[in-house]
Amino acid sequence: MLAVAYETLDAEKCGKCGVPAWHAFSEDNALTFAMDEHTCHSCAYKEVEDEKVKKEKPGVTRFVKAVPEEGFELPTRQDFQEQMLAKALKEATKKESQ
Repeated sequence: MLAVAYETLDAEKCGKCGVPAWHAFSEDNALTFAMDEHTCHSCAYKEVEDEKVKKEKPGVTRFVKAVPEEGFELPTRQDFQEQMLAKALKEATKKESQ
């Protein structure tokens, strides 16, 4: 059932921008949009490395994998979520104080 729910939510997005349909196709004048961005350091690394290898080898798929620095461990999903929550709370507090 979870897979069906995921597929349903994924299908209910604009195929081009990925915004949920109930926002993307709404004619409600109270709804506006803003550009945002995120930086994927994995994609950035791959793009730089792909430039170094101009001619791809047939049948070879290059991919990025996370490698921890010596003496460290890879962060878990929970670590990432806690970090994002702390960041969001900090930003919310900053907006409230302005």
